[in-house]
Amino acid sequence: MKEIYEKLKNKAVITPYITEALLMIRRNTYVDRENLNPKTHIPFKNGYLNLETWELEPLNPELFYTWSINANYLNRPVDPKTDLPEFVKFLSTLVAPEHLPALLYYYAYASLYPDLPNHKVLWLVGKQRIGKGASVRLLKLLNPSGFESMSLSKILRGEKEARFDLSSYETKNLVSDMEITEMEKRKKEYEWALFNKVFGGDLVDLEEKFKKKKSGTLKIKGIFIQNLPMIKIKSDATIERSIVIYSVHIFV
Repeated sequence: MKEIYEKLKNKAVITPYITEALLMIRRNTYVDRENLNPKTHIPFKNGYLNLETWELEPLNPELFYTWSINANYLNRPVDPKTDLPEFVKFLSTLVAPEHLPALLYYYAYASLYPDLPNHKVLWLVGKQRIGKGASVRLLKLLNPSGFESMSLSKILRGEKEARFDLSSYETKNLVSDMEITEMEKRKKEYEWALFNKVFGGDLVDLEEKFKKKKSGTLKIKGIFIQNLPMIKIKSDATIERSIVIYSVHIFV
């Protein structure tokens, strides 16, 4: 069988058949983007959480999501100290106690539900190597299909630089840039207009290479990790969209 397979593969017979089959599946299972990621549920590994009844429902092929939470939903109260002791310890060393609720609220906001009306960006700023990036990598593990990396420096160069990149964020929940370099932070002026559009629910170009031009709004939340000093923001609209949490390593 292996010899026959190799002969067919070398004759380029298999690849066209596979390509044709894939195209047929795509045509027959096409879902309009307007019907993706319905606002009624949150998809978990063990079912869909209904946001009206707060009951866990069985997985249903009629509900099509491009993302899901990589964990089982526990339909019971959770005690962080007993259920998640290591996670609680990590967060307790990452930020001051008074900042912990804001951090947890934002992480839940960014990971679990893309359609909340208030558009906010989180800036997590602090010293080097104290766990800022690790906290975002945990969110990526929790929601791998809803996460995408973003180059903040490219966004701040303006719309012409970034227009081909924005289409990849259309079905995502959260984006992050965890490597804003010192050289980028020393620049004096930035173009915040595109940044404000992306994170403000405004229309942006979602043009993909070699495809029909289109526009739309993005629902992504941004988490930007920086070492001190923080980048200077001189746009009032950006400031209104921003939450800043200073991360200070605390020994417990």
